[in-house]
Amino acid sequence: PPVFTPELQAEMTSIAISRLISNDMSELCIFHAGGSKHYYGLIDENSVPRPAYHVYEDYMQLSLRGGKRIELSLTPASHTDAPIKGIFAAAAKHDDGSYTVMLNPSQCDFHKRFVRVIIPVASNVTKLNSSVEQADVKIKRDRNQSWAELTIPLINRTRIELKP
Repeated sequence: PPVFTPELQAEMTSIAISRLISNDMSELCIFHAGGSKHYYGLIDENSVPRPAYHVYEDYMQLSLRGGKRIELSLTPASHTDAPIKGIFAAAAKHDDGSYTVMLNPSQCDFHKRFVRVIIPVASNVTKLNSSVEQADVKIKRDRNQSWAELTIPLINRTRIELKP
């Protein structure tokens, strides 16, 4: 068996949460937050967050500020990019008009690729700013539908905050 380390805990937590969230799980509870020497806690005996805590923290952003799950589309950025395989994704719309998108290539065998993310947005949205520097967000419309489209380089688990 592998040696259990805080890094392995973070990797396993990342894979588990990304699979659960991207498959429509609506509630998640980590029952052993820590504060002890127990290896499965998110916080160690010195009250220092372990790497897995930051994974959990990223995903909890989906539910904050009245977050409601929304569907998204994830495709290769161009016809020359590799197919989307082993990348898990989830998105939420918040009461303040912002959006959170989580992308996780936790079971993907690549080093870097560009992906296109499309999420539905309210019809009154004209501009969204991204927390990811290299992401250019375009608002598009067709009849009664509006959506935001952005292309980003994906290397690791990435949380994207989109704000009006």
